[in-house]
Amino acid sequence: MKKRSLLLTSILVACMFTAYTAMTAVHAVNENVVVSVSPSSQNVPTPGTTFKVNITITGVTNLWAWSIQLTWNPAFLNCTDVAEGPFLSGQAAPTFFLASPPDNVAGLVDQINDVSMHIPPSGASGDGVLATITFLSTAQGTSNITILNPIFKDVPKNTINVTVENGEVIVIPEFPVSAIIPVFLIITTAIAIIAKISRPRRRLDYTKAP
Repeated sequence: MKKRSLLLTSILVACMFTAYTAMTAVHAVNENVVVSVSPSSQNVPTPGTTFKVNITITGVTNLWAWSIQLTWNPAFLNCTDVAEGPFLSGQAAPTFFLASPPDNVAGLVDQINDVSMHIPPSGASGDGVLATITFLSTAQGTSNITILNPIFKDVPKNTINVTVENGEVIVIPEFPVSAIIPVFLIITTAIAIIAKISRPRRRLDYTKAP
Protein backbone atom coordinates (compact mmCIF):
# COMPACT_ATOMS: atom_id res chain seq x y z
CA MET A 1 0.00 0.00 0.00
CA LYS A 2 2.83 2.37 0.92
CA LYS A 3 4.65 1.50 -2.29
CA ARG A 4 1.53 2.32 -4.32
CA SER A 5 1.08 5.66 -2.56
CA LEU A 6 4.75 6.46 -3.13
CA LEU A 7 4.39 5.61 -6.81
CA LEU A 8 1.33 7.84 -7.23
CA THR A 9 3.08 10.67 -5.40
CA SER A 10 6.11 10.31 -7.66
CA ILE A 11 3.92 10.42 -10.78
CA LEU A 12 2.09 13.52 -9.51
CA VAL A 13 5.35 15.32 -8.75
CA ALA A 14 6.72 14.38 -12.19
CA CYS A 15 3.59 15.73 -13.90
CA MET A 16 3.74 18.97 -11.93
CA PHE A 17 7.42 19.39 -12.76
CA THR A 18 6.76 18.76 -16.46
CA ALA A 19 3.91 21.29 -16.50
CA TYR A 20 6.02 23.87 -14.69
CA THR A 21 8.93 23.32 -17.07
CA ALA A 22 6.66 23.75 -20.10
CA MET A 23 5.15 26.94 -18.69
CA THR A 24 8.58 28.32 -17.87
CA ALA A 25 9.78 27.53 -21.38
CA VAL A 26 6.82 29.37 -22.93
CA HIS A 27 7.48 32.42 -20.79
CA ALA A 28 11.17 32.31 -21.71
CA VAL A 29 10.54 32.31 -25.47
CA ASN A 30 7.89 35.03 -25.14
CA GLU A 31 10.22 37.56 -23.55
CA ASN A 32 10.77 39.68 -26.69
CA VAL A 33 7.32 39.86 -28.26
CA VAL A 34 6.59 43.08 -30.16
CA VAL A 35 3.16 44.31 -31.25
CA SER A 36 3.33 47.19 -33.68
CA VAL A 37 1.56 49.44 -36.15
CA SER A 38 2.89 48.78 -39.64
CA PRO A 39 4.08 50.79 -41.42
CA SER A 40 5.36 52.83 -38.50
CA SER A 41 5.03 56.01 -40.56
CA GLN A 42 3.41 56.74 -43.88
CA ASN A 43 2.47 59.75 -46.00
CA VAL A 44 -1.03 59.89 -47.44
CA PRO A 45 -1.06 62.01 -50.60
CA THR A 46 -4.29 63.96 -50.19
CA PRO A 47 -7.38 64.24 -48.01
CA GLY A 48 -10.03 61.81 -49.23
CA THR A 49 -7.56 58.94 -49.66
CA THR A 50 -8.35 55.42 -48.39
CA PHE A 51 -5.39 53.50 -46.96
CA LYS A 52 -4.63 50.60 -44.60
CA VAL A 53 -2.38 49.91 -41.62
CA ASN A 54 -1.61 46.52 -40.10
CA ILE A 55 -1.34 45.49 -36.47
CA THR A 56 1.54 43.01 -36.46
CA ILE A 57 3.22 40.71 -33.96
CA THR A 58 6.76 39.32 -33.94
CA GLY A 59 8.52 36.67 -31.87
CA VAL A 60 5.50 35.06 -30.21
CA THR A 61 5.03 31.40 -29.26
CA ASN A 62 1.63 29.67 -28.85
CA LEU A 63 -0.53 32.79 -29.03
CA TRP A 64 -4.07 31.74 -28.10
CA ALA A 65 -5.97 35.01 -27.68
CA TRP A 66 -5.39 38.76 -27.82
CA SER A 67 -7.19 42.06 -27.29
CA ILE A 68 -6.29 45.72 -27.88
CA GLN A 69 -7.78 49.19 -28.17
CA LEU A 70 -6.82 51.51 -31.02
CA THR A 71 -6.88 55.32 -31.12
CA TRP A 72 -6.18 58.02 -33.74
CA ASN A 73 -6.83 61.73 -34.27
CA PRO A 74 -10.37 62.09 -35.69
CA ALA A 75 -9.55 65.60 -36.94
CA PHE A 76 -7.49 64.03 -39.73
CA LEU A 77 -8.65 60.41 -40.09
CA ASN A 78 -11.81 58.31 -40.08
CA CYS A 79 -11.68 54.55 -39.48
CA THR A 80 -13.90 52.68 -41.94
CA ASP A 81 -13.11 48.99 -41.32
CA VAL A 82 -11.38 46.58 -38.93
CA ALA A 83 -10.61 43.12 -40.31
CA GLU A 84 -8.98 39.99 -38.88
CA GLY A 85 -5.45 39.31 -40.05
CA PRO A 86 -4.20 35.88 -41.15
CA PHE A 87 -1.80 35.19 -38.26
CA LEU A 88 -4.03 33.47 -35.69
CA SER A 89 -6.63 32.13 -38.13
CA GLY A 90 -3.90 30.70 -40.34
CA GLN A 91 -2.41 28.52 -37.57
CA ALA A 92 -5.14 27.97 -34.99
CA ALA A 93 -8.46 28.03 -36.84
CA PRO A 94 -11.32 28.26 -36.21
CA THR A 95 -11.08 31.68 -34.55
CA PHE A 96 -13.59 34.14 -33.15
CA PHE A 97 -12.80 37.74 -34.17
CA LEU A 98 -14.78 40.68 -32.82
CA ALA A 99 -14.20 44.43 -33.20
CA SER A 100 -16.28 47.28 -31.81
CA PRO A 101 -17.69 49.76 -34.35
CA PRO A 102 -15.19 52.59 -34.95
CA ASP A 103 -16.01 55.79 -33.04
CA ASN A 104 -14.88 58.54 -35.41
CA VAL A 105 -15.88 61.27 -32.96
CA ALA A 106 -13.57 60.02 -30.21
CA GLY A 107 -11.06 58.40 -32.59
CA LEU A 108 -11.36 54.99 -30.94
CA VAL A 109 -12.00 51.32 -31.55
CA ASP A 110 -12.80 50.24 -28.02
CA GLN A 111 -12.21 46.51 -28.47
CA ILE A 112 -10.42 44.41 -31.07
CA ASN A 113 -10.40 40.75 -29.94
CA ASP A 114 -9.37 37.44 -31.46
CA VAL A 115 -9.29 33.98 -29.89
CA SER A 116 -8.61 30.49 -31.18
CA MET A 117 -11.58 28.13 -30.84
CA HIS A 118 -9.54 25.09 -31.86
CA ILE A 119 -10.12 21.90 -29.83
CA PRO A 120 -7.79 20.85 -28.28
CA PRO A 121 -6.44 24.38 -27.60
CA SER A 122 -3.94 25.49 -30.21
CA GLY A 123 -1.82 28.59 -30.71
CA ALA A 124 0.09 30.52 -33.36
CA SER A 125 3.83 31.10 -33.34
CA GLY A 126 6.21 33.39 -35.21
CA ASP A 127 5.47 36.70 -36.91
CA GLY A 128 2.39 37.94 -38.73
CA VAL A 129 -0.55 40.28 -39.13
CA LEU A 130 -3.13 40.29 -36.34
CA ALA A 131 -5.55 42.81 -37.88
CA THR A 132 -5.86 45.24 -40.78
CA ILE A 133 -7.38 48.68 -40.20
CA THR A 134 -8.78 50.81 -43.05
CA PHE A 135 -8.77 54.60 -42.75
CA LEU A 136 -9.99 57.55 -44.78
CA SER A 137 -7.97 60.77 -44.61
CA THR A 138 -10.19 63.80 -44.02
CA ALA A 139 -7.82 66.76 -43.56
CA GLN A 140 -4.20 67.78 -43.75
CA GLY A 141 -2.18 66.99 -40.62
CA THR A 142 -0.44 64.30 -38.59
CA SER A 143 -2.21 61.59 -36.59
CA ASN A 144 -0.71 59.03 -34.24
CA ILE A 145 -2.04 55.47 -34.47
CA THR A 146 -1.84 54.20 -30.89
CA ILE A 147 -2.32 50.71 -29.42
CA LEU A 148 -3.73 50.73 -25.88
CA ASN A 149 -4.38 48.08 -23.20
CA PRO A 150 -2.83 45.08 -24.99
CA ILE A 151 -3.82 41.71 -23.51
CA PHE A 152 -2.14 38.61 -24.95
CA LYS A 153 -2.51 35.02 -23.73
CA ASP A 154 -0.74 31.79 -24.65
CA VAL A 155 -2.30 28.32 -24.85
CA PRO A 156 -2.01 27.64 -21.07
CA LYS A 157 -3.71 31.07 -20.69
CA ASN A 158 -0.62 32.72 -19.25
CA THR A 159 -0.18 36.43 -19.92
CA ILE A 160 2.32 37.29 -22.66
CA ASN A 161 4.11 40.56 -21.99
CA VAL A 162 4.47 42.58 -25.17
CA THR A 163 6.32 45.70 -26.27
CA VAL A 164 4.10 48.12 -28.20
CA GLU A 165 5.38 50.19 -31.13
CA ASN A 166 2.89 52.79 -32.35
CA GLY A 167 2.72 54.55 -35.69
CA GLU A 168 1.83 57.81 -37.38
CA VAL A 169 0.11 58.96 -40.55
CA ILE A 170 0.90 62.26 -42.26
CA VAL A 171 -1.78 63.64 -44.57
CA ILE A 172 0.07 66.01 -46.88
CA PRO A 173 -1.65 69.00 -48.56
CA GLU A 174 -3.36 68.56 -51.88
CA PHE A 175 -1.65 70.41 -54.74
CA PRO A 176 -4.35 72.73 -56.15
CA VAL A 177 -5.11 72.59 -59.87
CA SER A 178 -5.15 76.40 -60.02
CA ALA A 179 -1.43 76.42 -59.20
CA ILE A 180 -0.51 74.19 -62.14
CA ILE A 181 -1.17 76.78 -64.91
CA PRO A 182 1.16 79.52 -63.54
CA VAL A 183 3.91 76.95 -62.96
CA PHE A 184 3.46 75.61 -66.49
CA LEU A 185 3.65 79.13 -68.00
CA ILE A 186 6.81 79.93 -66.02
CA ILE A 187 8.50 76.71 -67.15
CA THR A 188 7.58 77.13 -70.85
CA THR A 189 8.67 80.80 -70.85
CA ALA A 190 12.01 79.85 -69.28
CA ILE A 191 12.54 77.14 -71.90
CA ALA A 192 11.78 79.59 -74.71
CA ILE A 193 14.23 82.19 -73.36
CA ILE A 194 16.99 79.62 -72.94
CA ALA A 195 16.41 78.33 -76.47
CA LYS A 196 16.58 81.85 -77.90
CA ILE A 197 19.79 82.71 -76.05
CA SER A 198 21.51 79.49 -77.02
CA ARG A 199 20.53 79.76 -80.73
CA PRO A 200 23.67 80.37 -82.88
CA ARG A 201 23.79 83.84 -84.47
CA ARG A 202 24.51 84.35 -88.17
CA ARG A 203 27.81 86.11 -88.75
CA LEU A 204 28.35 88.58 -91.65
CA ASP A 205 31.47 88.16 -93.79
CA TYR A 206 32.71 91.69 -94.67
CA THR A 207 35.70 90.38 -96.63
CA LYS A 208 33.66 89.43 -99.64
CA ALA A 209 33.04 91.96 -102.38
CA PRO A 210 29.47 92.92 -103.15
